[in-house]
Amino acid sequence: MSATGYDKLSIPASAVIGSATQTGDGLDDLTAAGAFVGRDNITVRVAIDAVGTPDTFSVSIDGGESTESTGTAIDGAAQTLFEGVTGTFAATTGHTLADYWDIICTASWYYRCLGLESNLPNHFPTGWTAANFNSRTRPKAYDDAKDKILDMPWVIDRNPDYLDQIWDSDQLDDGELYLCMARIYKQKATSKDDFYYQKWQMYEDLARLFFKRLQIRLDESVEISLEDTVVTSRVFHTRLRRV
Repeated sequence: MSATGYDKLSIPASAVIGSATQTGDGLDDLTAAGAFVGRDNITVRVAIDAVGTPDTFSVSIDGGESTESTGTAIDGAAQTLFEGVTGTFAATTGHTLADYWDIICTASWYYRCLGLESNLPNHFPTGWTAANFNSRTRPKAYDDAKDKILDMPWVIDRNPDYLDQIWDSDQLDDGELYLCMARIYKQKATSKDDFYYQKWQMYEDLARLFFKRLQIRLDESVEISLEDTVVTSRVFHTRLRRV
C-alpha cells in the first residue's frame, strides 16, 4: 500500500478555496479568496444577474437551484460571498448577463468535525484547543483508518491499485471523522455510565459500520473486475475456436 503518512488524509488541515472558474464568454475578472469556515465541502457559484452601472451578481451553493443572495452591486473590492469566501471583480461594469463562476471550497478538518457537533470545543480533553486540534487528531485518525483497512488483507492481495485509489479519494472522509470523534470522547470517558463513554461507543460503532460498508464496496468492485476478466477470457477463447 503506497499511502503513507497522514498527508494522505482526504480532509485538509486548512480549508481550501479554489480558483474562480468561468462559464460564459464575457469578461473574466473574478478572483476568489478569503477564509472558508464552512462545515461541508461546497461549490460557490457567482452569477451576473443584471448588467448596468454597476453590474450585479447572485450567489448560490447548489448549482443555481436556489440563491443565497441576489442583486449585489459589484464595487471592485473584496466582497463576502458565503461562509468567509470572498470575491473581487476587477471591473464594476462590462460583464455578460448569466455568465457565472464556480469556486470549489473544501472544508477543513476542524470545521468538518464541528459539522458533526457544533459544541465540540466544550468537550475537548484537557490541553486541546482549536489551534492544536489538527496535530492531536489527524495523525491518530489516519492510523486508525489505516488499521481498519489493513484488516481487509484480501483487498490488498487481490486489488492493491484500487485500494490506493480509494485511500486517496474523498471516500474516507466520514470514517476519519468518526474515528476522530471517538478518540476525543474516549479520552474524556471515566466510566461506562457517563456521557462521554456513550459518545465514544456511538462514534466507534459509526466508524465500524462505515468501514464495513467500504469493505463491501471494495469486495463488489473486485468481484466485478474478476467477472469482467472471465467474460473477456471467454470471448477471446470463443473467437480462437472460430478461427
